[in-house]
Amino acid sequence: MKSYLFLILVFFCNTALASNGFQEEKESIKHNQSDNKKDGSQILSLEPVEGYNTSLSPDDLQKNNYDNTSITDFQNTYRMGVGLDMMGKVGLAGVSLQLSLSPEFSFSGGFGIAGGFSSSFIEVKQVIKQYKKVLAYFGVGLTQWSSESGKIGKAFNPGFLRGKFLKPSEANTGKFQHYLISGSLGFKYLQTFGYLEGSSFYMELSPLFDLNSNSLAASAGFGVAYNF
Repeated sequence: MKSYLFLILVFFCNTALASNGFQEEKESIKHNQSDNKKDGSQILSLEPVEGYNTSLSPDDLQKNNYDNTSITDFQNTYRMGVGLDMMGKVGLAGVSLQLSLSPEFSFSGGFGIAGGFSSSFIEVKQVIKQYKKVLAYFGVGLTQWSSESGKIGKAFNPGFLRGKFLKPSEANTGKFQHYLISGSLGFKYLQTFGYLEGSSFYMELSPLFDLNSNSLAASAGFGVAYNF
């Protein structure tokens, strides 16, 4: 009988100890979960970091907005340019140096080569209309075409040089020096962003009036430039 009572007492003691241990383990788990929530809330906090500015300035927005880029600011920044000119007043091909005195007014000068002669010029241009990145302009300049090479015949290019400007004696000897008034009416596209920022492209009508022969010839030209 005593042995049965002893076994029953041992059973209840073990049950009590197990229940107490389970309760302690449960409270420990709750405590750990509470700590993990606190740590997680700190890690996943969306509060802004001190000293970090998430807003964009107007200048940043302007750099990434095609329509808001000002041509006036562009020309105030890029006052000088080096250009490659084709046809028109330079004859066949030439190089030029350009200077913007204001957003509307510019000065340029350069030299070129063509079939049978060389050229040099100075010119001023005035902007008459602006639309986004395109400028419409007109200009006037003084150009010199000359040759000491002695080349004659088909060597003259453009062809109207021999047909309209040269006297028979000049055409036969291939030696001449003529001064021309050059006009220009055209448009220029300005690249104001990206890898080609600072570059420009132009196309123009360029009538030429020869002061030596009082003759007028129609011409046209185009070119590219890099402004800095």
